[in-house]
Amino acid sequence: MRHQDETLAVYADEVRSDPDVLGLVLVGSLARGTERADSDVDVYLVLAEAAFDRARERDRLSYIETDVATYDGGYVDVKVVSPTYLAAAAQRGDEPTRASLVGARVIWSRIADLDAEVERISRPGPDFFRTRCASFIAQMRLQGGYFLGRGEKRDDPYLTAWASLHMISAADRALLSHHGVLFRGHKYLREMVAGLPELPADYGRLVDEQLRRPTADRGLAIMRSVEEFRDWGVPGDATLSRYIEDTELAWLFGTLPPEYA
Repeated sequence: MRHQDETLAVYADEVRSDPDVLGLVLVGSLARGTERADSDVDVYLVLAEAAFDRARERDRLSYIETDVATYDGGYVDVKVVSPTYLAAAAQRGDEPTRASLVGARVIWSRIADLDAEVERISRPGPDFFRTRCASFIAQMRLQGGYFLGRGEKRDDPYLTAWASLHMISAADRALLSHHGVLFRGHKYLREMVAGLPELPADYGRLVDEQLRRPTADRGLAIMRSVEEFRDWGVPGDATLSRYIEDTELAWLFGTLPPEYA
């Protein structure tokens, strides 16, 4: 919208004169064309490495700028990054980081290949999603097929609720990965899954019922629905090993459990 574009232009002019600023990337709803009249302006501010380190020391890796806003209630939501950050994100960035750059627009840059770097981050490729599918299916099976039942048998409301939510999250994220869609965050998860072109039979209703009143039987029904949707390429006898490697041994391999990556 015009008033947000004006705010972006004011902010871009303000930071362009700073020699530590290497580029400005528009992200969020304004970049995707889904903004509302009251939406803020989300940007990644690319700083030189030393400036990024100083921002980190001062707890200024994320902040808002209100003085540049040209409309009531507006502000620029700034996330500070650096060339090293971007290179690392392209190689091993988590899904929310990658998803934040889907549809991103480079406003200006002193880095010749910034557009290409943004593209590498936001389009990780089929192998990335194939691995994610396998990890989340293994997680779904353990949470829904073991922990959920144990929670119900012990009459443990915490374990029952925890396993149920983790099972649903894993199933949802396997479905997102199957469609090549990056996970933006739990705030958006249910909406994102509902918008997928194909879902397992009766999946939405089963999940809604489980969220309202989690039981082991309902959990198994969700799992059956997901398992019958397609061949996930994860044999049953490989499930436990994959789950252990992804979660309990993540510290050993220098990785993050899939739900946090």
